[in-house]
Amino acid sequence: NFHKDQKMISEDLALGNILQEHISNKKDIAVFDRGMKERKTMVELSNKDKYFVTRIYKSSKYEIEKGSKVIPLDFEDETIKLIKHSKVYLYANQKKTKIVFRLVEGILKSDGEKILFLSNLPEEEFTADQIAKIYKKRWDIERFFRFIKQELNFKHYFSRQWNGIQVMIYIILIASILLLSYIKLNGLKGYKIPKISFCNQLQNEIIQQVVIHCGGDPSKLETFNT
Repeated sequence: NFHKDQKMISEDLALGNILQEHISNKKDIAVFDRGMKERKTMVELSNKDKYFVTRIYKSSKYEIEKGSKVIPLDFEDETIKLIKHSKVYLYANQKKTKIVFRLVEGILKSDGEKILFLSNLPEEEFTADQIAKIYKKRWDIERFFRFIKQELNFKHYFSRQWNGIQVMIYIILIASILLLSYIKLNGLKGYKIPKISFCNQLQNEIIQQVVIHCGGDPSKLETFNT
């Protein structure tokens, strides 16, 4: 969603708006990052049986549900080690939520940072490690955003009109598909050198087609280049 209202700079409002609109049924699981600090939206989603998986900040205030057990976990993969699973109440504006959430605590292997996953998925259907795996899926999206920003220089919109924004997004997506396909088909690694090579070859192909269209001989291009 694209918003023009200044108030929608707030991730709580913008993200909450998207979640309310686009989680249509129990088969959908929304996955989002720590940008949402407003607990009200999480409670509303839970009351409507709309499921989500997210992260919360280490400094987030919560309280373990009385009578529930903190379950030690023994799961790890190449990136994370899960420590424990518990049922908790969150705090919003100094008030404890009435909804109980699932909290999965882990440690990143790369730097030892504690990471907290939060979800309202039913315990009888989803294990703690499945919650972590679901959240991990969104990391692929983050890597893609980093790729188009760093490698394809997609950092700013050159139009504020919806049609112009769509055109720019489609161009970037097409360019990313072409570049990634070029790298895979040629067995290359990295992005910088393959991108230069790809652009040079694409430019030569376009020039050849222009020459042919104008009735010229594209084979003479090699003689011209030398």
